[in-house]
Amino acid sequence: GEFEARGGSNAAEYCNRSSNKEIARRWVSPKGRAAFGLRLCATRLTYHCGYAAPRGTLARTKTASGKLVINSVTEPKHQTTILEEVALEGVGLHTGGKVHLTFRPSLANAGIRFFRTDIAGHPAIPARVEFVSTTLRGTTLELHGVKIYTVEHLLSAAAGLGVDNLDVLLDAAEPPAMDGSSLAFAQALLKAGIQELAENPKRQLRIPEETCYSSGDSSYRAIPWQRFEISVTYQYDHPLVGKQSFELVPSPEIYLSEVAGARTFCFEEEVEQIKKQGLGRGGSLENTVVIGKDKVHSSSGGLRFPNEPVRHKVLDMMGDLALMSRCLNTVRIEAIRPGHLHNIQFAKILSHAARKMRMKEEVL
Repeated sequence: GEFEARGGSNAAEYCNRSSNKEIARRWVSPKGRAAFGLRLCATRLTYHCGYAAPRGTLARTKTASGKLVINSVTEPKHQTTILEEVALEGVGLHTGGKVHLTFRPSLANAGIRFFRTDIAGHPAIPARVEFVSTTLRGTTLELHGVKIYTVEHLLSAAAGLGVDNLDVLLDAAEPPAMDGSSLAFAQALLKAGIQELAENPKRQLRIPEETCYSSGDSSYRAIPWQRFEISVTYQYDHPLVGKQSFELVPSPEIYLSEVAGARTFCFEEEVEQIKKQGLGRGGSLENTVVIGKDKVHSSSGGLRFPNEPVRHKVLDMMGDLALMSRCLNTVRIEAIRPGHLHNIQFAKILSHAARKMRMKEEVL
């Protein structure tokens, strides 16, 4: 997808022009200022956003078939799926192979499912934490010997926009890297349209009390809360990184403007080791930020946000936690030095705590 993003002084600008006729969808702040807008074109999704953009609204409408369609990105109370199929193409970050991806509408309670269309029978792998097999430089799902690598960016986009049920068809073992963020996936989901599945309430993650996990220098905490909040601290002994903290209430609007555009990154001294591990075969400055000793290398010539690394950590965490197949609307999560391995371990602990709570309630 082609896009432009404009925001405050901390947001980078990226722009591609299109002569296609626009189909406009816009929402404004309660005071009437165009704080956040969206324009859909045949091949372009354009959004304008700012760091402190107020939440916007736009009335929901019904299709001729009576389906309720969400015309804003404000998360609904019922489960959702997309309205129509939409496709993306690109190269896998680690496998390096070309891949065609299709997002397809799904049924209530189906969750997110991956289908390998390049394999006979199109085997499915549910996006669930129990099917995570490895977390080396990304999160890999595996079932009956069939694998899907690097699912976290795609899942983060779905979680960020509140999409609960989705079929993901892939003709290779890894989603396309796109620009290394989740933005292209979010664009595609919005282009497809998001519809509510009436009479099917969202499945919330509810925990009875504070739940913690720690390993080495990494630590996590989740507490019952009145809304979803996330706070992440990332620290690395490097003059261009140091200690970065980022906290937000990730509504769909805020996710799009503050998280979705943050790209995956690595350090220059890690590149050779990544290659020796057989990874990063599709990596380039088009989809990865490389942090050198005294300079940041990227296709845009620098960072999109001054603290882009910690924002990408938030992006990854939201994708990994989406493997619990539960909305996080009633929990606050805090993490220090998160990573895929620890994200998954924490997700398993949270899932166990929530399951025990549900079982106790059923007995009572």
